[in-house]
Amino acid sequence: MKKYILEITVFLSGAVVMMLELTGSRILAPFVGTSTFIWTSLIGVILASLSLGYYHGGEMADKDPSQKRLSQVLFLAGISIGVVAILNQTVLAYLTSLFVSVKWSAATSACVLFGVPAYLLGMVSPQAVRIRMKDIETSGATIGRLYALSSLGSIVGTFLVGFYLMAWVGSRNILFILSALTLVLSLLNRKNNDSILALVVFVVAPFVQSFGKNSLLKITDTEYCAVQVITGPYPDKNGRDCKVMKVGNEYSSGMYLDSDSLAFVYSRYYKMMFHFHRNPVNTLLIGGGAYSVPKYFQNAYPQMKMDVLEIDPELTQIAEEEFRLKPDERLIPIHEDGRIYLNHNTKKYDVIMGDAYRSLFSIPFHLVSKEAIARMSASLTDDGILMVNILSPVSGPNRDLFQSMVKTCREVFPEVKAFKPVVKAPTDRVQNIMLVCSKKKPGFIAASVSPEIRDMLAQEIDLRNVGVEEGIILTDNFAPVEHYAEKMLSSYFRK
Repeated sequence: MKKYILEITVFLSGAVVMMLELTGSRILAPFVGTSTFIWTSLIGVILASLSLGYYHGGEMADKDPSQKRLSQVLFLAGISIGVVAILNQTVLAYLTSLFVSVKWSAATSACVLFGVPAYLLGMVSPQAVRIRMKDIETSGATIGRLYALSSLGSIVGTFLVGFYLMAWVGSRNILFILSALTLVLSLLNRKNNDSILALVVFVVAPFVQSFGKNSLLKITDTEYCAVQVITGPYPDKNGRDCKVMKVGNEYSSGMYLDSDSLAFVYSRYYKMMFHFHRNPVNTLLIGGGAYSVPKYFQNAYPQMKMDVLEIDPELTQIAEEEFRLKPDERLIPIHEDGRIYLNHNTKKYDVIMGDAYRSLFSIPFHLVSKEAIARMSASLTDDGILMVNILSPVSGPNRDLFQSMVKTCREVFPEVKAFKPVVKAPTDRVQNIMLVCSKKKPGFIAASVSPEIRDMLAQEIDLRNVGVEEGIILTDNFAPVEHYAEKMLSSYFRK
């Protein structure tokens, strides 16, 4: 084995690079979301850092082509990854407070946290090539073999993290594993007491728990997202404590600790279905989260049946463990991507409810395009209605998403209405907007309404000038929803 230590080092270093990049997306998610901005920042920073590492590593290898120097580089890389594992939340909390733009916040965070480890890991291959190179006549084969091993390690690391480790041990522990692995490689290339001490520290660190009261009840990484379960007074200030599921950097859904009534204001507006549909029995919700909406309708309306499309089965499990969810024959979780389900669905629903945001910066464009809205319409009965929650200002220059969603829905549905759930919210601020689309014009309107529904109807938004001259028709080919979100929220934080 000693004969092939160098090859093993190159292979595992390649694996560490890609495992670090994939894990970085989960580390950044609770603070800057899960949009394409994150992947752009991570990929760009990692590539730039590796390039610098290749360049300086090559210069260093010519001056000192020794495994002692390689061991030092690996030691520093292992330490830097361990520091990221320990301090990432503190650093991210500070950095994200400095920037209005999510793009710059993501790029800076990626650079500060992952730039140094990637730079140091980039030095490994040039150093290994210089050590292994014995004859100029076989230099090409040597370089090709070592870089092939590095790439093969990257492939293995990618699948290992994406398919297994992320769901098994979580992102923070993966960083500790990568730190320990890199320190082991440092030891294998040259034993020294510093590497042994650092290895012990970073193996023990994940098991050190902080004591004291903390509102964080659960934190885990699923196959699709980073999830936290916390308690506190969110979302209202009436003194009632809530338990909330946080997906990425956004509050997904929650419940009162003493009741199954709807805690989030916008979710109560789904009850308007009884005003716009004669008898909603078969319903579909796209986006389960903590299952607060399905659980409420399950308990309050015994005649109603609800299928819940939740792509992440672990969220359903968390909802059962932490949010009192009890699926039965009337409430059926379906673990499938919403668009894929709609593409092959033949079942007809009276009402479809859309609430599938993972975060403000990760709006699933394939669920708001004209093609997706058409598939939802095809899954409705002749008098069915579609209710979609979106996030946007009601007025002002940054309501591109609102304008475009209204314009897109009008391409499919003859009647589109919108309501403003948070009454006191300034119209130029980002807020929930509930769109109600009917397959008939005029659609069914209940003869009598409860005081609660009457108050909701009073919050109807005038759409006469919305989506007429402004906005675009969102399509599978072109739906820049993340850029709309970045623009409107950047404007909001500036204010």
